[in-house]
Amino acid sequence: MQTSWSPSMLMARSWGGSGRLGVPRPSTPASPRGSRSIPRGRIGARRDPDTDPTTSTYENTDGASQFIVNGLTNLTNAILGNPGEAETDEGEVGEAISPQALLDGLRREYVESNYLFTGKIDPTLYSRDCTFKDPTLSFESLATFEKNLENLGPIVDAFLKVGETTLYSIDLDRSRNRVLAKWRMYGEFKAFWDPILDIDGQTVFTYDEARLGKVVDYSETWGTPAGEALAQLVVPAVRDPATGKRRAMGLGEWIRSKTG
Repeated sequence: MQTSWSPSMLMARSWGGSGRLGVPRPSTPASPRGSRSIPRGRIGARRDPDTDPTTSTYENTDGASQFIVNGLTNLTNAILGNPGEAETDEGEVGEAISPQALLDGLRREYVESNYLFTGKIDPTLYSRDCTFKDPTLSFESLATFEKNLENLGPIVDAFLKVGETTLYSIDLDRSRNRVLAKWRMYGEFKAFWDPILDIDGQTVFTYDEARLGKVVDYSETWGTPAGEALAQLVVPAVRDPATGKRRAMGLGEWIRSKTG
């Protein structure tokens, strides 16, 4: 098993009926036990509301981006300890969760825990052998996911200045046994080139009533190609002349700014 160095799980992370919620800017919650408090309040220029959050998937991500992520994964494991193998499936523990309770719990992860940056999830919502997937990595086991977050916590604390999540919507689809969340994550980093990570994304949480109603599959996609999202971390942000606010800049745009 491997840790996840994708932008969303690195910030951690990443990582249906009815029940739609739009949250323009969640307030900063009190830090729950075991979580990190990430400063907020400087979210950048508004993104294109028509951005397709399913542009970048695990299946269509280029090999170079996945190679980079896997290399950083191996380095993290070597320094901080390997998460180990997935637990043997011995059935679920705890009480059954209703679809509405699952929706409410997942909503809290976004608007109260800011989990895309803090890594604070409610483990009672997930099956012990849940599969976690984003555009750069796919792995199995809740225990592995939690260990990933433990390894990445010190890195987030050291380099992240501002981390904000905007939850555009979160819906319960009972007919398909899933919760669909659409969101934006915005982060500013402590580096001399002042990079900004800014991506829209979508997460599908599939639950199984035979597994006490818990999430058995976490599938995350982004509105930005994985390579471009990773490039945002290594190039400086640029100030938008229309708004006066700094925004993320992809590698291609940065190269054009230097050669044009």
